[in-house]
This record gives sequence, structure tokens and C-alpha cells, in this order.
Amino acid sequence: MAAKIKMKNLFKKIIVLFSLGFVLFGFNFVSAEDLSPVDIHLEIKTTTSSFYNSNISVTACDSDNNGTLKTTPYCAINQSGIPSVWDWTWAPGAFVTSINNVSGYTTKDKDNNDVYHYWSWSLNGNEAMMGLNVYELQPGDSVLLNFIDPIEEVIPEEIIPVVNHSSSKSYVSTPIVLVTKNFSIPEAVKFLSLNQKENGSFDGDLYTDWVAVGVAKTEFESTVLKNKLIDYLKNYELKSDIITDNERHAMALMALGINPYTGTKINYIEKIANSFDREQIGDKSIYNDDIFSLIVLSKVDYTEKDEMIQKIISNIILNQSSDGSWGSVDMTSAGIQALNNFRNFNGVSGSILKAETYLKNNQKEDSSFGDIFSTSWAIQAMSLDSSNKDKIEKAISYLSENQKEDGGLDQNEKENRIWATAYAIPAVLKLSWNDILNSFPRENLVNKNKEEVKIIPVKNYKKEITKEVLSKKDSVILEKDKIKDNLSTKTTIWQKIKAPFAWLFIHLGF
Repeated sequence: MAAKIKMKNLFKKIIVLFSLGFVLFGFNFVSAEDLSPVDIHLEIKTTTSSFYNSNISVTACDSDNNGTLKTTPYCAINQSGIPSVWDWTWAPGAFVTSINNVSGYTTKDKDNNDVYHYWSWSLNGNEAMMGLNVYELQPGDSVLLNFIDPIEEVIPEEIIPVVNHSSSKSYVSTPIVLVTKNFSIPEAVKFLSLNQKENGSFDGDLYTDWVAVGVAKTEFESTVLKNKLIDYLKNYELKSDIITDNERHAMALMALGINPYTGTKINYIEKIANSFDREQIGDKSIYNDDIFSLIVLSKVDYTEKDEMIQKIISNIILNQSSDGSWGSVDMTSAGIQALNNFRNFNGVSGSILKAETYLKNNQKEDSSFGDIFSTSWAIQAMSLDSSNKDKIEKAISYLSENQKEDGGLDQNEKENRIWATAYAIPAVLKLSWNDILNSFPRENLVNKNKEEVKIIPVKNYKKEITKEVLSKKDSVILEKDKIKDNLSTKTTIWQKIKAPFAWLFIHLGF
């Protein structure tokens, strides 16, 4: 009997281990309910033809090309009976390159710039930001596949004189053709991917952090790039006493879903909060650090009820110039984004309005705001107000014209091309930093002065500005990578796999 009990217990333990193995190594069983067909509406069209426009009951299929069953738009297209061709270069995401023999292609405009013709898709009336094989369909969804085919626009005709046989002049009109160039997010991501180091970084903290922010909201085309970035950032320690460095790095972590309190060995929120001197953040001679601290802290549950937030806001507003700026287009754009989450705070709405007026007054004839960097930040700030739509579209056209054939933005040095491209991506997507950064619950901090942070009434704080504001290029200090030796990727993976088994062996009596 004892032998039978032991065998029975051993069998139970083996079952537990196999069950854990299925979880760890990705085996899964899908219930019949999970595989139930999903009823949606599917439309596939070009500018001149409609290939499909009907309700369809979609069944689960091998959406990831690896045996995993999911019910996705990829399945819907394949089950519609319309022939399609797919590109798995950016797996697990998949591009549809051709539907019903209509394929994407690239042409040149009159200035020899690329013009992209491609399939785009929308979900429930909004442009979709993920792969057709990634999104899992819900009952009642409306999926639209639309072939983007920029049409040559005829602008006012140029009149050219022609001499006829009677020697008198007549005129014939010749149309001038204008082709609008579209910014390619996939090509921009591809450019960044090709310039990513093996360890996941980008030639220094500055570029690495901004690439993280730039690609955070791109989807399947950046999966590999983002995963390498996440692995790098989780294991990297930024040891800088410059508060703007810590703020920028916290933004990078938060953009990729890494907790800025506990996601790495350094608590970056604590470093930022502990630089508060009861009046402002960090260096008293600048307010860049105040602006970026507000962006970060607003995403970790700090509100206008906090003394620190009250004083930071007051300091930012106090340092706004009479023309509505904070010294430059760049910092003005950052200031708008920083204050946007606190519009109910006294004086904020008026401050933002003056800042927006400054930006509008500084858009150039070429639709830029001075250069690629400033234009990108200005677009992000102005995207918070829908009334700026026309100016934003013109500014995006400027960025599109500066995208080169390799997908990167036009700059002299490789590092600056990486930097400019990282800035341009969220601008083209019309996403502010508030849209990009993930939120995290607030955690208790140890104040450097061991003082309890109190809530106080709002006051007007005045101080004299003694130094000119630094531009973002001056305020951010480049430093060499300080990459700490860590366990190899293989060792880390083995430790993660081994740990639960070791626990089971101990607790199950092996």
C-alpha cells in the first residue's frame, strides 16, 4: 500500500512538472469556445475598385505562421476568397504586399523623391497601429483595407508661348504635376534597426533614450528593435547627477513599459524628486529640468495637490517669456506638453495658449519650425489641439521631404540621423509624450532631507532669471556608454527556466 501511495504521489508531481513545462515553453490548449467564429464587416478597396464589402464570419487560423491559432484580420482576408501575398520579414508581424494582384510600389516625383503606394488598414474607422495578424477580432468589428495611391495633383497651369505658321503667337497650357511624398514609418524603423548595436543601444545614452521614446508606439515592424532595447535598458545603470539625464532616461523606461521606480537597479523617480529644493527641480539656472520633471511625475500619480507639483508649475509659468516661449521652439513645445496634464491649475490654460501662439508665429515658409528637431517637437505639442490640423500636416510634409531613401532623416552625421529619425516618428504619428509614456502607480520615496512632503496652498513664487535657457542640444550632456557586465542572455534565460523547477523540486519533495 505504501508503495502505491508513493507511486501515486510521484505521478502527481510529474503531472505538475509537465504542466509547468507547457506554460513555460509556450504550449497551450485552446477551448472550442475560444475558436468560435467572429462576425465582422470586411471591406477591401482601391481608389477605383471595391474587391470586397460584406459581413464575414471569421474562424481562427495560423496567424503567426507558427501554428498558433488566433482570429485576426489576417484570417479574414485569407477567408474572403480574395488572393493576397504576405511578407513575414518583420515576423511576428506580417505585411500584406498584394491583394487581388494590386501590389505596393514606389515611384519618384518631379524632384526625384520617393512616393509610396501601399495597403493600409483601419479598425472601426481609425487607422490601425498594429499588424493584421496581431489584432484579435471582436464581434462587430469593422475592418477596412485601403490601397494608398497618391494621385498627382494638377496645380495652376503654366502658359507657354508657341509660334504658329502665320508667325502670330498662340498659347498652349502644360500642367505642372505635384506629387505629395508620404513619410514611411516602417522605413524609419528599419533605418534605426540597422544602426542598433548588438547590445541593444544606439551610440550613447542620449540616442538610446530618444530611440526608445520614438519607437515605443510603433507596432510589429519594431518588435525586435524594442525587445533588444528593453533588455538593454533593464540591465543598464545611468549614473548621472544631471537631472535632465535622469528625466530623459525615465521617459525612455516608461515609454517601453519599464517601471522607473523598480524596473532597474536605480530608482529614477527618487533621483528626480530628491532634486526638489522646496521651490524648483534641479539646477536653479535653468527650467528645462522643471519642464521634463513635470512630464515624468504626472505619469506616476503626482497631481496638482502635491506641493512639489504646485511649485514646479508656478516656476515654469513664471519663467515664460512675454512672447509666450520658454526661450526656443524646442523648450516651448516641451513646456506645452508638460503643462497639458494640469490645465485646471491656476494660470496653466493661459500659459499654454500663449505658448501655442508663439509656435504658430514661428512656422517658416517651408512649413518647418527651423529644423527637423524643432519641427518634430512642435508637431507633438500642437497635436494636443485639433485646431492646429492644417499647420501640423504641413509640418509633417516637411519631415517627409527630409526622409531619405534608407528611411533615416537628412542630417550630416550618423548619430544625428538616428536622433532626428527618433524624433520624427512620434511626430508623424501625432503623439505627444503624454500619449507615449505608460503610467505607473506612485510609490513612497525616501526624501534626502528626511522631510515629509506636505500639501500647501498655491502661492506666487518670483525669482530673477540670471541665465539664458539652454536648448535641448546644450542641456543634454553626452556621455560614453557605461554598460555594466551582466550575465549573458543565455545564462539569464536558463536561470529563469531553472528557478520554478528548483522550487518545485524542494516543495514537492524530490
